[in-house]
Amino acid sequence: MTIDTKTGLESKAILLLITIIFHIILMFHTKIISIFSNTGIGGALIALVFIILFSILFYCQNNSSLNRVCLGISRKIDLLDFQKSIKLFLLFTIPISIIAIAARFYIMQLTPFDSKIADMLPLIESAGRTFLQGDFPYQTYYVPHILPLTFWPGLWMPFLPAIYFNFDLRWVGLIAWVIISIILILYSIRVSKQKSSAIILITSSINILLLQISTELLAFQAYGHTFVLWLLLLIMGIAIIEKRWLVSAILLGLVISSRQTAVIFFPILFALWYHQLGWRKAIFNAFISGIFFLILSLPFFLAAPEKFLITPIQHYKELGEYYVSLGKAGKVFETIGFSYLIQKYWGEVALSIISTIIVLGISIFSFVYVKTIKNLTLYMAFSIVLLTIFAPIPWRYEYFPALFFLLLANYT
Repeated sequence: MTIDTKTGLESKAILLLITIIFHIILMFHTKIISIFSNTGIGGALIALVFIILFSILFYCQNNSSLNRVCLGISRKIDLLDFQKSIKLFLLFTIPISIIAIAARFYIMQLTPFDSKIADMLPLIESAGRTFLQGDFPYQTYYVPHILPLTFWPGLWMPFLPAIYFNFDLRWVGLIAWVIISIILILYSIRVSKQKSSAIILITSSINILLLQISTELLAFQAYGHTFVLWLLLLIMGIAIIEKRWLVSAILLGLVISSRQTAVIFFPILFALWYHQLGWRKAIFNAFISGIFFLILSLPFFLAAPEKFLITPIQHYKELGEYYVSLGKAGKVFETIGFSYLIQKYWGEVALSIISTIIVLGISIFSFVYVKTIKNLTLYMAFSIVLLTIFAPIPWRYEYFPALFFLLLANYT
């Protein structure tokens, strides 16, 4: 078998090891944080560990001696019977995925659809019914506590068919996860065949196993609302790897129209377009992304700009201040990183300034680092983690995207 030393095999062992550590920390972060008397300190230390892990990953990309060792291991693995490896991959990943999907369904049946458990889907259901009745959805709802619609249209619109036909909204998330599972299996086989690489099947098997058995992702199926967004991210990532630039631009617009924090993806992907295609095509792709973003978002913005843009920001600001005023460090269990400590000791203004600096830094440095598709996947994962660390974002929403981009790096 011919071994292509340019496929990045030498870095996959380190990438997989860091991904495994990442999963373990996130699955057990509550217990880790609770070890500390000040849970804010515990969350900050976990954030430091994440930064160190990514620093190791970026260092290993350019460490020639380490690469030679990993390449030797990769060559031995790739001498395995390739066709047999595909059969073993399918025999492993298909049952694991089926069992995990069945477990998700079982968890859905055990968990009532109740805003006391989580208010995201009840809020989406209320807003969706308002929209289907012909009224403006961006208003205040009682679920039963007062809550404004904070989600952008790309996130709640996929639930409209389920709302219209009175289905349990969690079926939308489960169907999205089934599609994600199928894509991960099929695309792993496709890339491994293209590269004639058994190691891609091995690393993909472990990645798929970790995603399917993650206790946090299993529990999130009972009340989570971001599965369709994650599916869009997966398809966008594959489009980038396959160099389907126009498709990636369209999907970027849809992703940004789904979640405000997804705006961070725009400068990173624009940087890749620039380095791969030049200024003109990069600007054209950015224009296409903007068009698809505006198709979904502009009507709501024009109808009530303040309710669409300002009210969600104000809501999260007030929520953060409420937890800080109560001295409720338990909020750290939802926001891993430095945001809680910054807001508590330096105030909301300092947190906003630091978050803005982080976003600007991510955007500017992307033009330096994001010159290849592999670099983009790693930088996307790092940027998501860094943004989560310095912004009051519930970490569960960013759990899959960060690990998913690490998984995609396995294919490059």
